[in-house]
Amino acid sequence: PFVKVRFVNTEELRRFDPELVSFFNINTPEDLAGAECLQEKLSTSQT
Repeated sequence: PFVKVRFVNTEELRRFDPELVSFFNINTPEDLAGAECLQEKLSTSQT
């Protein structure tokens, strides 16, 4: 099947996500723990 792809450079992505946390893999329990820690950090910094 045909998939339309658009590459986004880092500068463009930083306009919407300055910390570049939008895209990362969660493949292991350690990755999940890191994602949960990041979520907590971001949640407390917004309140």
